[in-house]
Amino acid sequence: MSKLNKETERLKMEKMKQLTDMKLRITQMLIDQESKGSISNCKQDKEENRNAYCNARFPTTWFENKFCRLKENFCGVCCEKEFSVRFGEEREKCIYECKLINGLVSMGSNDKLTGTNEVATVEIVNNP
Repeated sequence: MSKLNKETERLKMEKMKQLTDMKLRITQMLIDQESKGSISNCKQDKEENRNAYCNARFPTTWFENKFCRLKENFCGVCCEKEFSVRFGEEREKCIYECKLINGLVSMGSNDKLTGTNEVATVEIVNNP
């Protein structure tokens, strides 16, 4: 019976640890949604500066850190971290300025976010 109690207690502690970890992740997500950072953190044209930012933001998650370090992903990741959903206009400005400094869009581009002049056509179909 003592062995069973110990195993039950071990499982209980494991589940409590998982619950605490989830609470911490949710808290961090809530904090991130209220944050308003700085565009200057994302306007990095040197690879070592971008890598330092990614290392600081994602010190424990290898995949997110590696994704952040890619030049074509950096602006989106950085601006998303610096400006939450509440600050959409600042986030879009951040993405544009970051891509501009990194040469991912051209100065005279009509489409600020992608640097292309592609037009999408949508066909609406009514299904009764």
